[in-house]
Amino acid sequence: MSGFGFLIIPILVFQWLLSIVAAAQIGAYKNATGTGFLFGLVFGPLGVIMAACLDERPNCPRCGGKSNKSYRICQHCGVKLYWTRTTDKPLLAKEYKKQRAKYYANQVSDMQEVKKQREIDDGNFDKLVNNEPLPPKFDEWGKPL
Repeated sequence: MSGFGFLIIPILVFQWLLSIVAAAQIGAYKNATGTGFLFGLVFGPLGVIMAACLDERPNCPRCGGKSNKSYRICQHCGVKLYWTRTTDKPLLAKEYKKQRAKYYANQVSDMQEVKKQREIDDGNFDKLVNNEPLPPKFDEWGKPL
């Protein structure tokens, strides 16, 4: 039996690495890949159980059920979910439309501010203030912009 002692360390290392992968996979399903990976790395087989206990998936705004970002329809109540880049929470259609309208309104106002700033930077501030028409701008080939 003393001849098989050299196999214990590689088996434990393999088990620890397997625990890291398993905890990361469980964490990925529960929207916490990094946390699951760290639990597996630090705690080994116990980290797999810890990763199974955590759940960072967002709630459905209608029924409160947990849903992954890959879902477009809530698996509990069947309502259509809208995901945005600005939030990690799903939105219902009414909230999504409000947020989208607000975003585009901000885009338009930002574009107007940039246009005014460009006119000021180009030295046409006097014409901008006096509401005179600005001269046409041309690119390096003489085509109007």
